[in-house]
Amino acid sequence: MGFKCIGNQYLSKERFLFMMSRLRFIGFLLLVATPPIGCAILSNAYPVMSLHPVLLTQDDLPTMQLMRSERNNSPTKELSRIVEFEQLWSEELVILYFLFNSTPAAQKAASPLFPDVEGYRPEPNPKEVIGDATWRVEKPPGIYFVKHNVLVYVLVKGHPSHRLPFARNVARKIEAKITAVLPQK
Repeated sequence: MGFKCIGNQYLSKERFLFMMSRLRFIGFLLLVATPPIGCAILSNAYPVMSLHPVLLTQDDLPTMQLMRSERNNSPTKELSRIVEFEQLWSEELVILYFLFNSTPAAQKAASPLFPDVEGYRPEPNPKEVIGDATWRVEKPPGIYFVKHNVLVYVLVKGHPSHRLPFARNVARKIEAKITAVLPQK
């Protein structure tokens, strides 16, 4: 009659070997395809792994004095936020860095992270967009931007006519540092 019993059916030896060869081929494809897919998923999950290479240094802003640079360990309800870092430069510039576990999480967190900020809106000028998305803040003047999984808030104090251009300049320096630590494709 048959060679192997699968359920209530008996298969011939040829049919059984044919089915096994198909299963082996599918197993081979899974073995070959799974590691590259998994690596691609993991490499996109955390494009920036640490904020330290992204933080501005004294060389980046030679005309200003770094007054404070510290990690903010405040508790958060957001599980997607990994770490928050704050820098104060010459009491005129405050930069908040937020590292998230993904780009969508960083973009989604941009608006509820600072609900009390007045004049918070997306950057209206496409030429002024920094990173993946940019928001402008009217009072106090500043810029939020997301580049991959990093959300940055740049707040400038001082003369009103210089605030927004200076904030953009600082934000572009930070964007360049983020780009430098991303894996090259």
